[in-house]
Amino acid sequence: MVPHRTKATEAETIAHEHLVRILLEQLERTFETSGKGEALRQIEAMLRLLDPAALRALVYQQGLQDESELSESENEPDGSVGPTP
Repeated sequence: MVPHRTKATEAETIAHEHLVRILLEQLERTFETSGKGEALRQIEAMLRLLDPAALRALVYQQGLQDESELSESENEPDGSVGPTP
């Protein structure tokens, strides 16, 4: 059985999807008018605004680090992202 969604939850979902869509549209316009480099700079700026937990979750979802690597990098005293070669 599908859980009942309230109108408030549905409105939040619609608002969230709208925000995602307008950000993607902005990035697409930037890519088309200013090129890949500027679009990547905008994405970088957006990623830097994420709280640490959201950023870690995004990295994990993309398969870029496993959970043990993520927790190890949190403990790095100098703020580095992982072991240096």
